[in-house]
Amino acid sequence: MNANSLKDSGVLEKGQVLLIPVSREPKQASRVKAASYVTRTSASSSKDSFVWPVKGKVISAFGSKVDKTKNKGLDISASEGSDVHASKSGVVVYCDDKLKGFGKTVIIDHGDNYQTVYAYNSEILVNVGDSVKRNDVIARVGKTGRAKTPSLHFEVRKNGESRNPNYYLSH
Repeated sequence: MNANSLKDSGVLEKGQVLLIPVSREPKQASRVKAASYVTRTSASSSKDSFVWPVKGKVISAFGSKVDKTKNKGLDISASEGSDVHASKSGVVVYCDDKLKGFGKTVIIDHGDNYQTVYAYNSEILVNVGDSVKRNDVIARVGKTGRAKTPSLHFEVRKNGESRNPNYYLSH
């Protein structure tokens, strides 16, 4: 339940994708960390992995309903103005506030059929065409679009289709 940010294990939908954590060591239930608390990964992780774009708590998981719309990413609560980091190196292909519900948004193309989306920002710090490296600061956390509190909406897309970011992010 923690890994999928579920409050009630009896509320699952047909076709809902669930993350099943794997542990190499048995742990006592009281010692297992809640997956909803995330930290950015250090630069020592694999160059092909995605890193958490912001430190915070997942307040809306992939597949959950947000304003009657299926969440195609993760909404991560963070302090307003916090740095938003590029999850992986790539080229900025979109910077604007024209996507309905997303507010100020940055999209990065990683050149390997993957793109990442960073929305709800208060400020965008990059421009279309900029090359960014993993962990570069690209925006500041905000409360634009449909965000009700300061947070970041983060998506991983492969070939244009949203994927569960939990499967791609380094933990």
